[in-house]
Amino acid sequence: MRLYYICFFLILSCLILNSIDAQTKVAVIVGVSDYPDESSIPDLQYPSQEAQSLTDLLTEQGYQCYTLLDQKATKNSLESSMQAVTELSEQKSLEHLIFYFSGRGARIEDDPVFSTLYFVDEDKDELDECFLLSDADPADLDTYLRDDILFEFITQIKTNATTLILDCSFSGVADNNSIKGYGESKAEAF
Repeated sequence: MRLYYICFFLILSCLILNSIDAQTKVAVIVGVSDYPDESSIPDLQYPSQEAQSLTDLLTEQGYQCYTLLDQKATKNSLESSMQAVTELSEQKSLEHLIFYFSGRGARIEDDPVFSTLYFVDEDKDELDECFLLSDADPADLDTYLRDDILFEFITQIKTNATTLILDCSFSGVADNNSIKGYGESKAEAF
């Protein structure tokens, strides 16, 4: 059902933007279902399948897709893809950028460097939301992709419209304390 709503929203967006030159529509699509056993991060059932389906749909709509699935969805490969999109946008302004992530997420202590540089704790909870890519290691929080880093990449890309779809949570796991950051939320439920 969730994929149905995501596809409906994207099809609607694509129809609205249908008159746009195919070369100016870009999507970065990440789906991580299988995490390495040694990471102790529980696997998910559908993210990589949903990401591949979205890639197929957007490719038919004329999007240039950078797709990273499972073991290929590492922090370095995502940063490389985002850098490629940034460079592309410097050559030609993008009409539409879609960033899609489906996988595990976590909340960890806020990065004081980002708060100092930008003079802001963006959500006032003293926590950073993170994306757990396939090379995430709970013993090394630097392997997590912080939302601040994604924010920096997105703001560097010259585009007329940006759509972010983030399908990541840290709920629904029998033992949420098995991953650093899980179960430690200070935020109120919404």
